[in-house]
Amino acid sequence: MPAPRADVLKGDGALFDDTSATSAAVTSVDLPAADGARPVQYTLTSAADHTRAPSGWTLQGSADGNSWKTLDHRSGESFHWDRQTRAFDIAAPGTYAKYRLVLDGEATLAEVELLG
Repeated sequence: MPAPRADVLKGDGALFDDTSATSAAVTSVDLPAADGARPVQYTLTSAADHTRAPSGWTLQGSADGNSWKTLDHRSGESFHWDRQTRAFDIAAPGTYAKYRLVLDGEATLAEVELLG
């Protein structure tokens, strides 16, 4: 039986505190993944006002923090209610030293998870 996927992010702040009661307005988020993590999915949770959720973003991975590879790109997305969690498959998973989420403009999120 396969093991359930677990969040590989281990960071401080509203986006990594395992609750949708907190939120942050961001344009880009450095994702503090555990060493050797190979996420295959990620989740985004809208904040208390879903109209401020992002509609487009790019998930990227990097070996050195200078050169970034696109792992997944989304546009035209929507969150239909407050504090909604949506899961997305990573189109091109891999193991990287650094991960980041770059939004197509400022938006508010309550939670981000990388699942591996």
